[in-house]
Amino acid sequence: MLGSAWRDPFTTHGGLVFTNTVGAPLSPSSIWTHFKRIREVAQLPQMRFHDLRHTAASLMIAAGEAVTTVSAILGHSSAVITVRTYAHALHESQATAIASLSARLRRG
Repeated sequence: MLGSAWRDPFTTHGGLVFTNTVGAPLSPSSIWTHFKRIREVAQLPQMRFHDLRHTAASLMIAAGEAVTTVSAILGHSSAVITVRTYAHALHESQATAIASLSARLRRG
């Protein structure tokens, strides 16, 4: 409906998922405003928008996803950055794996 005013987010902006009404990137202030409103409606604690990225990465690692996969999803230049940043999640994941193996061996 916008004709030439529409900016195709998949070709002009590298594959954006969320855009404004003309297909351009959302402004940081717009994202923050929407995020605060959603957070309040969902009755979530105070957090930064970026905390969602950390939570997602930690949950993927805890679920046993390969660090290289998590690194690629996050756009890190190497898995080393992911390991350094999310070492706490890796340690928790390893502890869970060891406890699970121990329980299986005791049953066996």
